[in-house]
Amino acid sequence: MHIRMNYSSIFNKDLPELCINKKELTDLVCDALPTKSNSFDFVNLLTAIARQCIANKTKFNLENNVEYNEVLDGTDKVRIREIIWDLIILRYLTLGDYYHDTWPHLSVTESGIAFLVGRIS
Repeated sequence: MHIRMNYSSIFNKDLPELCINKKELTDLVCDALPTKSNSFDFVNLLTAIARQCIANKTKFNLENNVEYNEVLDGTDKVRIREIIWDLIILRYLTLGDYYHDTWPHLSVTESGIAFLVGRIS
């Protein structure tokens, strides 16, 4: 008697590069920014964006038998960092939070909150 075992291989991987343009990525970044408590950390923002992409399953090419980690591709991290600097130049974000005054800690300014809330309405 032969017993046949059916093993399905599930692999854990970081997310592949997102298949979106800069405007779509900017929208993802803005959607992930806080509007209530205005301070956040860049690494936590990256995790929130990755989590959002995994939940939607629409921003990257899905592979069979893969469970994705909440870690973005390096290229996307660079693109998001550039978007953050764009938002700093627009005065929607500023460096520092309640306890730290340097990168990677950031805060949404009053005009930034108005901008973000206006996007939702």
